[in-house]
Amino acid sequence: MVTYLQDLRSSRMDQLSVLLLLAACPYLLEARDSSETFPLHRPLVDLREAAFQTVGRDGPRYPDEGFIDTVRRYRAIHNTSINAETESSISDVGTLVSDDCHNSYAVLTMANFAVMESLIPQLLESLHRIDLSTNTGASDSLARHTLVVGISTEALQACIRLRRRYKNGCLSDGISGLYEGDNRYPDFKYLAYGMAKLKYIVNVLSTGTTVLYVDADVVFLRNPFPDLLASSTDIAVATALAPCGTQPSKPDWAVMDGIEDAETDASAAATGNVLKQQHNRRALQGDEGDSDAAAATAAARGYAPGITFYRSTPGVMRCTYSLLLDMLNTVIKDGNATVLEEEHFAAFMPWCAEVLDVQLTELDPQGYMTCCGTDITPEVGNSSSLVAIHISGAPGSSLLDRQTAMEGLTGVKSSSLVYAAANHEQLSYEVNEEQAVDDGGRDSGNAAVTASESIQAYS
Repeated sequence: MVTYLQDLRSSRMDQLSVLLLLAACPYLLEARDSSETFPLHRPLVDLREAAFQTVGRDGPRYPDEGFIDTVRRYRAIHNTSINAETESSISDVGTLVSDDCHNSYAVLTMANFAVMESLIPQLLESLHRIDLSTNTGASDSLARHTLVVGISTEALQACIRLRRRYKNGCLSDGISGLYEGDNRYPDFKYLAYGMAKLKYIVNVLSTGTTVLYVDADVVFLRNPFPDLLASSTDIAVATALAPCGTQPSKPDWAVMDGIEDAETDASAAATGNVLKQQHNRRALQGDEGDSDAAAATAAARGYAPGITFYRSTPGVMRCTYSLLLDMLNTVIKDGNATVLEEEHFAAFMPWCAEVLDVQLTELDPQGYMTCCGTDITPEVGNSSSLVAIHISGAPGSSLLDRQTAMEGLTGVKSSSLVYAAANHEQLSYEVNEEQAVDDGGRDSGNAAVTASESIQAYS
């Protein structure tokens, strides 16, 4: 079997072959300990285990009944028969279980325990300030239609505590095998989240629900859905400058499948694994061996899928599903591969969208800012055009370091939000009415809030 897997590195294997291989070779799904089979109920030891934990013989592992029921209970209904410019009609939603015949949407994110206690409260607080109350008098916010995946028992319990305030949905994944702590690129513990993320997106899309996936380090200032749902786009992705954005390009299948000329130079052979990894990463970005192209790439914006909109259509499902299998394909052939979801998205998704006639667009950078480690000034949060800010950092940076920047935008500390949620306490805001009301005098659900918040419960 080892010989056969090595042979795969020198031959093209499409995604169907991956599934056929898994179906025909049950022992391939065995863990290092032959007494274990996937899914495992312990921390994973490498990226290969993470791949098989995410995808089984039938594709992405099926969600359990509780996962599906939670999605149906917390998603929002989008009535396309009413004028899309009327936000109240788009937001005319409830929290009752809906059938799959209605157009629906939800925000989706995921977190381990550390992130659930530090960044998720900031994300949910920003969504909580986006008012979706309808003319029926029902109180509602976008946080109520946000699905948060807790990748461990501790993370799920923290999510449930936050739900007391934000009324968000909490999804469990007891078999994720993902890792607690501040995992950083290029550790496989960090890379494993990219495959798990796509599994969750596919499973939510399976319910007929349109998904806006966001990383935990995102703060919303306005409701993104009126414009997204009214547009004709199928997939819309945020962009960023290098190194946080990856330029879209046609995939080099030979490089992605490991078909390369043998190294002959002794010094190159001594560092072959490092050179091969760098070669793969350059080929994905389309600037191999071209200094001018590399300079142009550094100055241009690339895909940054920390904020990505997926409309629930067959083509979008097929492309997202295939992207996940493409990543699995790479891991099967090289367990030490650096399989970064952002890079595979940029190389694979434009190609798939073209083949299946899926409309792939970029989110307006004036509305969706990806910071990539740059400082956030107080004036940024007052921009009339901003919808969301992704407090991202360069690859390898700490995720938890972004908490301070998020607190600066919301004006309240995560510890206070966690305390308020656990104790059913209320926060009071000083709302800037000029930003909360649009030019026509209609409340547009904007969440512009001054940084000088008072927390009456703790005085």
